[in-house]
Amino acid sequence: MRGRMRPYLPELTIRDYNTYQWYLRGVRRQLYTTYGFYPCYYGLRYNGVLFALLADSLAGRPATCKRMRVPGTLLWRNMMCQTQGIRLAAQVEVLLSWHRIQDAQWADLPAGKKVRRVVDTVLLRRAYKKAAAENPALERIFVQERDQANVQMALNAKNYLLAAEPKGNLYGALYSVLATDDPNQRKSMHYIGSCIGRAAYLLDKAESFSRDKDKKRYNIFLVNGIDDRNAARENARRQALAIANDLVRAYGMLDVKLNRTLLDNIMLLGLRHGFADGAAHQFDILDLARVDPLNGLRHDRRHLHLPFGGLLADSHHDVRRAQVDGNGIILSFHGIILLFLANHL
Repeated sequence: MRGRMRPYLPELTIRDYNTYQWYLRGVRRQLYTTYGFYPCYYGLRYNGVLFALLADSLAGRPATCKRMRVPGTLLWRNMMCQTQGIRLAAQVEVLLSWHRIQDAQWADLPAGKKVRRVVDTVLLRRAYKKAAAENPALERIFVQERDQANVQMALNAKNYLLAAEPKGNLYGALYSVLATDDPNQRKSMHYIGSCIGRAAYLLDKAESFSRDKDKKRYNIFLVNGIDDRNAARENARRQALAIANDLVRAYGMLDVKLNRTLLDNIMLLGLRHGFADGAAHQFDILDLARVDPLNGLRHDRRHLHLPFGGLLADSHHDVRRAQVDGNGIILSFHGIILLFLANHL
């Protein structure tokens, strides 16, 4: 699952946007201060911001916003300070990044990506060992999921639910860790994570359909007689939308004490639109705010993963043409605004 679970920007309020950005910078700074410079910029490819928001909001822990220096830049920005949710999110990001590197098929990588994998392995090893030592229970979850996935591949399981079970169990365990000690809340969070994991598995398999077919590797759609990539994507999209409906019902039973409107935007609108977009960019929400009038669609991941970032630019690079920040609102089309005002004066 390569994309991030983001808010759906067209329906996001300015206040919630600022809260999301503050948490984003807070998780990145936690990665920087705890695990070093490289994990800070390699990480945040997954759902760390959502993990931090859920953990703090369900427990009712209000985070303190302070103005601090953005790692790798000379700029100071508002960001959330260290909370239990932010620390847990940083651990999850490091572990997810490490296991994603290890799960990549070496034979499928071109020469350039093989070099990149070796570099990532060397530079992330220390951060991974530290995160695994801090939270060994999380590390055991990843190991168990990998073992279960290998068993399912050996069995060539045709049942979609059975094939997606390992990743569903992984995300179910991850999301249940974010809940409080309330057993009902833990149960709901486990079900939510399980739904996200199952949908992610199906979308991932639809994305890798052609590669698995060429390499004659196990793919849940191939063993079910689907021989076309577009048909596999459509099948995955339909099942993911059905899973999203179940997720929404479970999410509605949660007692969210803080940031309710922001979490509603991510869990209801963001997930639904992410599933509807299909397997191309899982949970990487496509919306009108991403359309650059001069350059077309911007690819945010290309801007996010610069090796060292810009010294005089904010490191998250998530601002759109309609940029909202704590210090004001910046719009690109000043001329259109002035023309609109002139016609109404």
